[in-house]
Amino acid sequence: MNRLAWSACRVLVLLPLGIGGASAQSIMHGPAAADAHGQIDQLFAQLKAAESEADAGQIETEIARVWTQSVSPAVLLLLARGVREQQAGDGQAAEEDFDAVVTLDPGGAEGYYRRAMTRQSLGETAGALADLQATLAREQRYFPALRSLSEIAEAQGDYKSALAAWQKLLEIDPRTADAQVRLDLLTRRALGQGI
Repeated sequence: MNRLAWSACRVLVLLPLGIGGASAQSIMHGPAAADAHGQIDQLFAQLKAAESEADAGQIETEIARVWTQSVSPAVLLLLARGVREQQAGDGQAAEEDFDAVVTLDPGGAEGYYRRAMTRQSLGETAGALADLQATLAREQRYFPALRSLSEIAEAQGDYKSALAAWQKLLEIDPRTADAQVRLDLLTRRALGQGI
């Protein structure tokens, strides 16, 4: 599991317990939700200007925390349960929880992204790709979805699409883990130069 996925899982599992951030009782609504959007914009500006991979990792984690806190308590509970089920290897149950998240919060990106990752783990690549596109339709800066799109395209041998997704990710998060190494690899592959 990559660093970003682990951070997001940690946030989702610990938030309902009141550990590592605000508890479910402090979920933002109304003016607080507007403040969260402003905070997200500031965090993305910081992410783009991060000087190191470590700095970027901390900002990525903070963005995931704010995204997670901006959902309703019911959605947060379903997200946390789905993550636990996925970690326990029960992909079918996790997918059902993420289906419920999408139903309760159709405008949110997190449910689509989580369902995409679950579907990919179940071998349902077409469904995963559709959910990743739905994620990005709701939040164009959702960098975990861009990373996943790049990885899936690479696994399918579509190196040009993998490179395009990675380049979009780097526009948002230029210091993400293995940024330049992966860019160089995908560029060579997209140009047909092998590895």
